[in-house]
Amino acid sequence: MKKISPVVFGLLAAILFAGWSATKADTNSIASAVPPPVTVSTNAPDFTTQALQDEMTIKTALDQFEMDNGFYPRSLQDFFKQPAGATHWSGPYLDPPRLPVDPWGHEYVYECPGTHNTNSYDLFSAGPDGKPGTDDDIGNWTK
Repeated sequence: MKKISPVVFGLLAAILFAGWSATKADTNSIASAVPPPVTVSTNAPDFTTQALQDEMTIKTALDQFEMDNGFYPRSLQDFFKQPAGATHWSGPYLDPPRLPVDPWGHEYVYECPGTHNTNSYDLFSAGPDGKPGTDDDIGNWTK
């Protein structure tokens, strides 16, 4: 015996239970009584996770720059153009050679020395509001 999917069974049961007949005359009424399928994406992007992944990529480049040169870059542009005093620069430090933007379309903020990490740097996304220093910032420090 062939099995009927639960969705088809449910639709058939609803049609029969409601007393509708599936004739050509009322096919449109039956079709209009069935709601359209709802699509729920299980692959919706998690913007916070994406921001943290981008920050890890930038952190790796920052650490490599520091290992090569003995100091952290003054700006993230130092990944792509050798700054003065960086005698062992081996950039570009990102591949492809461009800075990512956060999931909300804003540039990542880099401060060295950092406000939160005074012995190294702060790296963060300004979050959905795009304003640094607000509660939705996603950075490399503990809140």
